[in-house]
Amino acid sequence: MEEPWAGHRPEPAIKNALRGTDSPALPSTTSERQNQRRGSVGSVLSRIERAPGILSGALDRWQTLDAERGLLYESRVETTFEDDERRAEALEQPYPDQQLDRKSSAHSVQSKQSHLDDPPHDPYLVTWESTRCEHENPRTWTYWHKMRVLVMYAMFSGIGPWASSMASPAVSSIESDLHFKSSIESQLIIAIFVLALVFGPLVSAPVSETIGRRKVVLYCNPIFIVFNIGCAVAKTDAQMIVLRFFAGVFSGSMIPMGGGCISDLFEADQRGMAMAMYSVVPVFGPCIGPVVAGWIIQGWGADRWRWIFWTWTMVAGVAQVIGMLFTRETYAPLLLRHKAKKLRKENNDERYHSIFEKVNENWQQKLERVLLRPVVFLTTELVVLLPAIYQSIMYGCFYLLIASLPRVFEGKYHFSVGISATHNAALGVGMIIFGQIQGMMIDVVYKYMRKRNGGSAQPEYKLPMLMVTVFLAPSALLLFGWTAQYQKPWIAPDIGLCMMGIAIIGTILQVQMYMVDLMGIYASSAISANLSLRSLFGFGFTMVAEPLFNRLDIGWGVSLLALITAIFGIPSPFLLYKYGPALRRRSKYCVKT
Repeated sequence: MEEPWAGHRPEPAIKNALRGTDSPALPSTTSERQNQRRGSVGSVLSRIERAPGILSGALDRWQTLDAERGLLYESRVETTFEDDERRAEALEQPYPDQQLDRKSSAHSVQSKQSHLDDPPHDPYLVTWESTRCEHENPRTWTYWHKMRVLVMYAMFSGIGPWASSMASPAVSSIESDLHFKSSIESQLIIAIFVLALVFGPLVSAPVSETIGRRKVVLYCNPIFIVFNIGCAVAKTDAQMIVLRFFAGVFSGSMIPMGGGCISDLFEADQRGMAMAMYSVVPVFGPCIGPVVAGWIIQGWGADRWRWIFWTWTMVAGVAQVIGMLFTRETYAPLLLRHKAKKLRKENNDERYHSIFEKVNENWQQKLERVLLRPVVFLTTELVVLLPAIYQSIMYGCFYLLIASLPRVFEGKYHFSVGISATHNAALGVGMIIFGQIQGMMIDVVYKYMRKRNGGSAQPEYKLPMLMVTVFLAPSALLLFGWTAQYQKPWIAPDIGLCMMGIAIIGTILQVQMYMVDLMGIYASSAISANLSLRSLFGFGFTMVAEPLFNRLDIGWGVSLLALITAIFGIPSPFLLYKYGPALRRRSKYCVKT
């Protein structure tokens, strides 16, 4: 097989000279060791020159293999739901007893192959319809039962975001008591937690495919509680930073479980509203956390900052008890594997199997898919990178605004700590109220676009609402920044915060919905890439908040953010809508509709 870099460029003369080819004979005084040294240098230069081609070829081969392997395995999640009705109709006899000959079953497998390598009439294939049991399929649960389960996962997904910002009103008190060396270092109290949210989801995603979503949240939450208790009793700055990091890792591990639950429970045209309702808790969390903490500081005194961590430890403990009682598993592959295992035990017959046991990934393949694929998406897929950057900028602005509120309302308006922290709720009002409206509108606009275009389903149909939202963010930032700078009535910057809340929740919802439709069965990897990138931006923006506002103050500092959101945000949905189909056709992963 010809190497991908072969024939693309001529051999440079200098390289031939260094290799010793086509060069005049060396003087007899030149030693053999010098010739070998020249040859080794030429070999090294040759390898360096060929490295980009080697890497490009290796990446291309890995993408091809990964796309084929992903299509074989990950499509089983969706087709499990879609094909059950067809499988049930194909069964012409009651579910077989354990005396059926293995040979006849194997012969039927060879004679009639489906696109999943599992024939509809395989008598030992365990599906939702296999034992005629109702309500085993999560998508057949009643709407209100789905919502109860979703609330449980939203509760666990919200613990990390709520804990991320709750220390914001107490930073100065913690800095003084634990002897932080600088104000930049004290910003790590919040920023290190946000950075930890990058790593948790990357680990929990492959683990959840083995042990399920329920066990991930029920195992990670107690570990978060332990590290959060450590923060409450920390004696030094190093202890606080390290413990906050690990608390962030384990609380962040629970965040993707809620999004996965939505995929498990709802059909594609129902997920907009479901995502809007679910997102209230984890997105509103960073807004309400400082409010609770602010009133603890104001009511009990600055020296009682440890009660911020004790309070949230108690909340997480209550969530653990409720979750153990009411959280249900929703991950289809695990449910079917458990069902097949139960049937094998009850019937003493090892032939019962689910579609997910037929071809399984090993840990190496699973880690490659979860850890490497998001990086590949961000570096090779423009349709993933462009909205991911804009969403990350918005998320960074979100945390930067939270970090700026004590400076605005305590420093400029001279409000008390509790009252100042209450203004975080202005962001939350926009997120909660208008987030639900936008979630509904995403589904309405999507159905309208499909109907207008003859029923075709295009990922770009999720972008029209984003075309409106991108203009709102710069306006909201300018309104907040300059009304706060000139100390206009406090309601004016609060209106700006509310508008920014609308823009933030709208961006998160629409980008995630676009990713789901864009990447199809690879949506979890695309969302994981988005989540990791936006957490990195949240960490970076939080760290620059102090020097940014010290140098430019609120007005010009926020105006710089408005300029960045306008440059990256306004063109993005229009470019994706116009060029998205062409980019998707060139991709190995994107939906090709």
